[in-house]
Amino acid sequence: MAVQPAGKNAFYSSIGCQLFLMRHVKQPLMSGVQALTDRNAGFTAKARGAKQVWKAYQNFQKLPETTIEPGPGQVFHPNSINILRLRDWFCSRCQLAGIRVNFVRAGFNLAAVINEMDPPWRKLMDDTRAEAMKMEWAPPEDMEFPWWRE
Repeated sequence: MAVQPAGKNAFYSSIGCQLFLMRHVKQPLMSGVQALTDRNAGFTAKARGAKQVWKAYQNFQKLPETTIEPGPGQVFHPNSINILRLRDWFCSRCQLAGIRVNFVRAGFNLAAVINEMDPPWRKLMDDTRAEAMKMEWAPPEDMEFPWWRE
């Protein structure tokens, strides 16, 4: 189901936002991750890659936080809304310190935005989710961590 909202509240569907995301978030993020995961890359290339990932994170933080509520960061696609519900569920339970939780939160937000504005990536996420739902998963292990709240 493709949802293309019209009007002033469709921030992430605007051309300006999409160009910003492509140039200043997705491109440096992909380049940085590629450098960090390249087994043949040296220390300098990996350091540049880490800097690119950090810059992408900082650029993404300049945008309004994604939300289900009406406002500048509102998402409309049902799966984007579900991603944000998962974000809120996860972040309400995860008690990791500062930047770690913020980085995870930004990952959920970025997934919701990409789902919202990028149909090819939305299809990849939908297909991955559908494939995961077909698999048998082991039951959760009974473990307790001081940073996770049930």
